[in-house]
Amino acid sequence: MTNNFSNWSSAFHHTKPIVAIGLLIVFAVLMLGWQRLMQNETFFAKVRSLTEYAGLKSYTEADNEGSPIYPSYRPVDNDHLLSWDAAHYKEIAQSLYKDIWTGNFAFYPLFPMLWKVTGFSPRAISILNYLMFCIGIGILVMLFAPRMASWTTWTLLLLPCLTPYMIPYSESLFFVCAAIGIYGLDKGHYWMYFIGFMMASMTRAAGNIMGIAWVIVDIIAWMYQKTTIRQMLTNMWRHLLPIAAGVALVLLFQHWRGAEHWFQYALAQQEWGKSLDWPTLNWTDWSREGKSISWPLIYAFGLPMLVYLTMVLSNGLRGSQPKPFDTQDGITVFCVLFLTGNILLAMLTQHGCMYSQARLLTCTPFFVYLVLRLTTTDLPTWSRWGLTLIVAAVACRFLYMFSRTYLVGIWIFVFLSVLMLWGNRMHKVFRTIVLVLGIGINLLWQAQLFNIFLEESRLFI
Repeated sequence: MTNNFSNWSSAFHHTKPIVAIGLLIVFAVLMLGWQRLMQNETFFAKVRSLTEYAGLKSYTEADNEGSPIYPSYRPVDNDHLLSWDAAHYKEIAQSLYKDIWTGNFAFYPLFPMLWKVTGFSPRAISILNYLMFCIGIGILVMLFAPRMASWTTWTLLLLPCLTPYMIPYSESLFFVCAAIGIYGLDKGHYWMYFIGFMMASMTRAAGNIMGIAWVIVDIIAWMYQKTTIRQMLTNMWRHLLPIAAGVALVLLFQHWRGAEHWFQYALAQQEWGKSLDWPTLNWTDWSREGKSISWPLIYAFGLPMLVYLTMVLSNGLRGSQPKPFDTQDGITVFCVLFLTGNILLAMLTQHGCMYSQARLLTCTPFFVYLVLRLTTTDLPTWSRWGLTLIVAAVACRFLYMFSRTYLVGIWIFVFLSVLMLWGNRMHKVFRTIVLVLGIGINLLWQAQLFNIFLEESRLFI
């Protein structure tokens, strides 16, 4: 009897990644179905009248500094999918950096090369991107499946910025490559970590943040485990090697294809208005949608992440006896450092404009790893209530600031936070209500974000 129960339990855990992938695919189909309905001018007009009545006219508003208000949502065709950065990726895929604008060297080559090799249309590569993202989610779910409740997979449908995975951007390739690396590290398969992080380092300009994060993680591990400095340096070298290899291959490829300088990708950042400057808290953004996603996350989790890192460091400094610090602890600290590093880098280089943080913070496996870790961990009561008070304060602040204009992103943040902090302790009925409301709102929200990308009206990613 016990063996049968164990077999059923094991089979249930193995199906969770498949369930997660299936849910994400169904979510995308429903979202695209709603987007298709909103292309009908009559249906769009009815929804528009309802949103105006509810004070949420912005849901059907496409106006941006005098540009026209469209009569309906845009069709999902190849031309509309080549908006914003997708056009740059397409140009790189066609030329592989030969005779192009120097600002395009800021984009890393692995995704454009994949696009070129496949020969896919913008629609086809977008489908491939979403499938790669779903596979990456499945890989991460495999790590947490033994301690995941059945409702936890539904929480993944509350991720606040899914649109970049559905368009010709590099986020999906980065996600699946880094997820493979995380899985290999957790399971002790160094070759998987090496391949995954090397390819991730060739996909997005994140090698500097990942490298610094690993150096700090290995120093913390040394402080906890009281190993030798030689062992710490060995771990550091093993973590940094694939990142250094990936960045080196990018430099060699770009230089071979016509880059004037070896670090052309870094110089190209200036073409996008980035340069070192004193940080400021007087923030701006390129769009209200992006602000409603990234700002609450930065305020609500930025301070707790700094407190968490401070506590980890202080605990490591105390005492002379070794203390537990396993691989999952190291990955968690790395994820926190990666997200914190992105925020600090934006504050130091973007002159107070926090554009793209909705994408750079949430569209990574490191953010999803932390979501799954929080959702499957029974936090101490003081931590749970402390985070809850911070989330409540931030939510009230931004709900007041945005004054019903772009509240949807804030509510997604609230629903996700409630489930991460209290999902395991909520009554099943209340948890189901939160999930249904949150997923329904997020489906409409993602359709809106997707349409904004298609019509190129406001840049939120």
